[in-house]
Amino acid sequence: MERRKQHNKAFTLIELLVVIAIIAILAAILFPVFARVREKGRQTLCTSNLSQLAKANRMYMQDWDDYFLPRPPKGDLYWRDMLLPYLKSERVFECPSDDGVPYPEWQTTLKGESCYKVYGTSYWYNIGLWGREESEVIKWDDPTDVLLNIEIWLWHNNSIKIHQTHRAEPARAWSFLDGHAKFMPENYVHEPTTVAKPPRPHWPWTPGA
Repeated sequence: MERRKQHNKAFTLIELLVVIAIIAILAAILFPVFARVREKGRQTLCTSNLSQLAKANRMYMQDWDDYFLPRPPKGDLYWRDMLLPYLKSERVFECPSDDGVPYPEWQTTLKGESCYKVYGTSYWYNIGLWGREESEVIKWDDPTDVLLNIEIWLWHNNSIKIHQTHRAEPARAWSFLDGHAKFMPENYVHEPTTVAKPPRPHWPWTPGA
């Protein structure tokens, strides 16, 4: 009985090009989706960080007769050292999407580095609260409405152009005195307040009604 020879059929050049084209199309479709999913995860972690910072702030205030953090002697971005003892890890101060601030006036200091690497934090502390007693603040605002921390920059899928147009986006993560945090657009807040003019101590914005 003759053994029939089996011949392997090779791909033609056209077939290979078709396969490559299909892979390229799928990659073009899926990569942006993967990028959005990854950034959503980073955004969630960033919001969680702010919630932990708000809770650490509460523990600090319990130890210091309900007073907020005093103004740091080194400058407004060096408040982290006062809350660090109340946290399990200093990485809570780092937003995973922190890649610096794309404004010329920041670039001289940052030199392409993240805010976390330069200042030790990716977040602001509400400078309108420095050294105040909680009872003074909550006379004017409910703790759920007192801004505590905010991202230094709009790292989560935002741009300078979007930021400058003041549309519903951009958005960033915020934390509040009662310990909750959320990611929300900046149209949540309205006109700036002046820290030097109480009673509303929010910085840099007062929450909208």
